Amino acid sequence: MPDKLRLNLGCGRDYRPGFTNIDVRPDVGADLVYDITSPLPFPDASAAEVVAQDILEHLTAAEQGRVLTEIHRLLIPGGELTVRIPNLDEIISRFAEDPDTRNLFLYGDTRPAGSWGVHKSGHSLHSFTALALKNGLQVKKITPLDTNWELVLTQTSPPRPHSILFINQTLGRGGAETFNTGLLSWLNRHGLKVKAWTTNSSFNRQLSDSGILACRIPLVIDLIGDWKGLIKGLVSFPLGVFYYLRLIFQNRRVDVILLTGYIEKIIVTPLAFLWHLPVVWVEFGPLSSVFAKFFGLPKFFYRAVSRLPDAVIYPSYHSLSANTAISQVSSSRSHVVPCAVVDPGGPKPKPEKHTVCCVSRLESGKGQDLLIQSWVDVIKKFPTAKLTIIGEGAQYLALKLQIKNLRLQSCVTLTGWVPDPRIYLARAQICVFPSLWPLEGFGLVALEAMAMSRPVVGFKYGPLSEIITPKTGILVASGDTRALAQAICSLLANPSLSSRLGQAGRRRFHKFFTFARVGPRYQDLFAQVLAQKFASRLISSL
Repeated sequence: MPDKLRLNLGCGRDYRPGFTNIDVRPDVGADLVYDITSPLPFPDASAAEVVAQDILEHLTAAEQGRVLTEIHRLLIPGGELTVRIPNLDEIISRFAEDPDTRNLFLYGDTRPAGSWGVHKSGHSLHSFTALALKNGLQVKKITPLDTNWELVLTQTSPPRPHSILFINQTLGRGGAETFNTGLLSWLNRHGLKVKAWTTNSSFNRQLSDSGILACRIPLVIDLIGDWKGLIKGLVSFPLGVFYYLRLIFQNRRVDVILLTGYIEKIIVTPLAFLWHLPVVWVEFGPLSSVFAKFFGLPKFFYRAVSRLPDAVIYPSYHSLSANTAISQVSSSRSHVVPCAVVDPGGPKPKPEKHTVCCVSRLESGKGQDLLIQSWVDVIKKFPTAKLTIIGEGAQYLALKLQIKNLRLQSCVTLTGWVPDPRIYLARAQICVFPSLWPLEGFGLVALEAMAMSRPVVGFKYGPLSEIITPKTGILVASGDTRALAQAICSLLANPSLSSRLGQAGRRRFHKFFTFARVGPRYQDLFAQVLAQKFASRLISSL
């Protein structure tokens, strides 16, 4: 095919006659000085052969993906890509007694080439095969060469998931259910057929109202509640295994299974493993308090299956760091993808003067008691200030009594559950998120406030500092009610500052926390775990 290109990418000093030799360094005599991480300046289906030897390890994983996608675009049908990448196991074994040479092979040699010699990523055969598949290239030949692997690849169709099975046991509706509904609805609208199974009828209706096919799980197995629930859960565990075995068998043709709750991870994950079905976990919050229950029994069950999921998604680096050591989930399978909320859109109403809103479940650790305590100081400076606390939960009566004892009935209101808390957020001048809850994994209310252009005040605790910056709100030392009151008062006294923080929060929300931003990252991870499954089968067949 004389009219088709033959490309030598990242040629270095390996100049090949008959090829278009390309390198970013101007001193190696390349035909074209060019950064191959940028779109390549050639038309579609224009290359019969591409060589990328000793170059991909000098790129980040994201850059590798972009380069492989470009090569897929350039190759003609039947065209080939030849890649050479380090054989890390061979390097470590061969140079076990020569650590300096080993490190040069692993991390790159910057002496002759400076920063161009740095190795930025490494692969096993499986991880590279999966990366190539995800970007439309299939390995057809693998050859060990000294301390390298040489692979020959051809075009293929990238694996794309078309169906998701969501299984979730929950006893109520909270932030996790709100996020799950928004995510599944977004995926459903963007080409993924979603089928959901849950234990909670209200959550089921919420999913159905969002256009998702939702079915009811008839039994609840609770191994992380109280002792009574644990005993009942252990008794019903065999029935649960049988039920989920039947459910997985009926849905064995699904592309990916998504699990967000504890018990379904314990039961469903090993069953899905038997059918070679990709499983993705979402682990919203830190697990330490859950693992400490019942003499460590929940921890034992969790660790027994923690190596089986194909990917584990954490909504914050706080949750990732809190769980990495105790969960025994592989770091290579751990990913951080933030939560999102639905953008309310439209113009935002002008806030009512001196109004503050707090939206959260009324549970121990959520911080409403600290906020109420701080309100004593707030009304000393702003006697007309009003605080509305929205939510339901076990602490309702205790908080009501606290309000009475502090004589705050005229300025603090507990609404209980309301259908749409965003109405109250829209009226408020400030949103307060005072949570010190040990299981806090994200904090959707902060996102909802930002979407409404409202500044957020809270404690510098858990994941909140990953959401709120000094340009979008005020965070104070954990548990410091006086500092919390001062932060609230500073914004009540300065509506202009409050407005600036709120507007900046909305811009940050649009940049990072909409489903238009978060949804594609879930899609990409689903495609990745599907490629990993195909890669395992492909390597075993070569």
